[in-house]
Amino acid sequence: EILYAYPDHTVETKLTGVHGPAHNKSYWYVSGIVGKQNFLGGNADFAVSVAYMVDDKLMAGYVYAPMSQKTYMAVKNEGATLNDIRIRLPRHSGRISDALLLTDSRSLRKENVMMTAHLHHLSLGVRVLGDEALSICEMIEGKASAAWLNAFDPCDHLAAVLIAQEGGALATDFNGNEVDISAENAAFATPKLLKPLLQSIHQAKR
Repeated sequence: EILYAYPDHTVETKLTGVHGPAHNKSYWYVSGIVGKQNFLGGNADFAVSVAYMVDDKLMAGYVYAPMSQKTYMAVKNEGATLNDIRIRLPRHSGRISDALLLTDSRSLRKENVMMTAHLHHLSLGVRVLGDEALSICEMIEGKASAAWLNAFDPCDHLAAVLIAQEGGALATDFNGNEVDISAENAAFATPKLLKPLLQSIHQAKR
């Protein structure tokens, strides 16, 4: 449908790869079902994600949760919305002890479980919803204080990055660099909370 409307653009999907020229000014990233295990298990926490970039800059993001009929959208410099109502991440004290955290299912794997336990101990708790894009969007609604992803996928997560940024959050990798298509991981929080979150992640990795 995107290529029908914009035949000179490029679309990259998680399932079928790149459609159109590999290097293009106008580039779309389209997910499959983000939260596939939730979908297969009859859980409503799954979504689809679409991100649009121009010259490698995020311009628009869309995350749709069909079961709850929630549509999260963001346009560069125009803010983030949920079903056309503006949303913004609430202010935070900046203390990790006051933070409810969200993360991806990889945090429960053997190689990451010690870090997850460490952050759970430091904070108000850690929740794993099974849908990273939806988790980030719900964080901007105010349902959590911060989030981290142990693995970053442009098709699944870029739209949520723009929604987070336009909703008042910072989005960086674990080293504090702004998230882009080459990122291997990601963290999302208010400016006050981001540094304590990254410090806690690195303490747990030692």
